[in-house]
Amino acid sequence: MLHYTRCGWVFVCTLALYTSQTSPQTRKTTPLSRTVALGGASTTSGAAVSFLLSEARVPGGIISVYDKCAQSSPQEFSLKETTLKEALDYVSQIDGSRKWLFANGLVVVGSQLTGKTILNTVIGDVDIDSNEALSLTTQQLLNTPEVRKSVEKAGLEELTPELGFAQIRKDPVNASPQPAKHPTHLHNITLLNALNTVATAKETGVWQYEQYSCRKKSSFRLDWVVK
Repeated sequence: MLHYTRCGWVFVCTLALYTSQTSPQTRKTTPLSRTVALGGASTTSGAAVSFLLSEARVPGGIISVYDKCAQSSPQEFSLKETTLKEALDYVSQIDGSRKWLFANGLVVVGSQLTGKTILNTVIGDVDIDSNEALSLTTQQLLNTPEVRKSVEKAGLEELTPELGFAQIRKDPVNASPQPAKHPTHLHNITLLNALNTVATAKETGVWQYEQYSCRKKSSFRLDWVVK
């Protein structure tokens, strides 16, 4: 059963995402009840979301689509200590493109924009190795024939991460050496859900997909803002 947050209606392919509208008893036991805060610095809404997910140690993804040469503008986000749910609602009220969904311990922000991107591309077969660096896994997904075809059809140019781009690295709480995991075979899965699978396997990983359109030129960037 698909539910929707009060932030607005959204559509998600393949993955059934559940929202924050749960009973009080359920909320107490979910990652959405974890405590977070925003210090009031001027930053973009995407950066605010990545910070919140990092603080709550919740994996997820952030989707941004900028048309007509638009860019993400810094705004002031100031929020006293509260739950992750309330903090995400707060950001979405300031920036309407930051509608969010939650399911299986993972938050996706901006999923209503998926149809404008290549994220719905279905990948026939791919093996994901969670022992590899996220940058290698990302390129592996982008280099699948299906995704390359979608990129070409959409006339997109791939952008590399911006110079000085800050990524948050989270070490697991009470970390101890973990045995190497075997590669996971994914079959007939969308690029969106493949990224979510990787984020969940990394426990606190947060990916970000940005797409730009300006003067008949289109481009995209896919990277990890929390590793």
